[in-house]
Amino acid sequence: MIRRATIADTTRLVEIIQQVHRLHVTALPDRYRDPTPAEIAVRLSEQLADPAVALLVADHGGLVGYVVVRRVDTPGHTYAPARVTAYVDQLGVHAEAQRVGHGRALMAAAEAQAATWGATAVTLDVQGFNEAAFAFYQAIGYTVATHRMARTIAAGTR
Repeated sequence: MIRRATIADTTRLVEIIQQVHRLHVTALPDRYRDPTPAEIAVRLSEQLADPAVALLVADHGGLVGYVVVRRVDTPGHTYAPARVTAYVDQLGVHAEAQRVGHGRALMAAAEAQAATWGATAVTLDVQGFNEAAFAFYQAIGYTVATHRMARTIAAGTR
């Protein structure tokens, strides 16, 4: 069952988030911090209180995964009309519960939430190292919309 998270879910969410986030910290230690459980709990409470954020969980006799989706209101300007989209900030499924449909169910719930906001699209980012996530999103119908490139530079150089 997919449902909205509550503050009572914090302990288990922290465990799952730590497991998923460790992949990012390991792959990109200069970009990602390894937050403490208390820091993650504070962030979760902020997300639960934010009306522009939906924190959804997969609960199958216990929490096995989560998705954080955020409403994004983009004002119109000379080159583009105003629009509402939804951004998937995080998706995570506990390692022991992967590859049985929880990720797909969470993404379907995120898309349903986006529709209630009147969103015209759901967007997300995938880090270049995360080939498994890229393949997952492609398998459920997501396509590359933008290539974001980066180059590391030393501070203060031109």
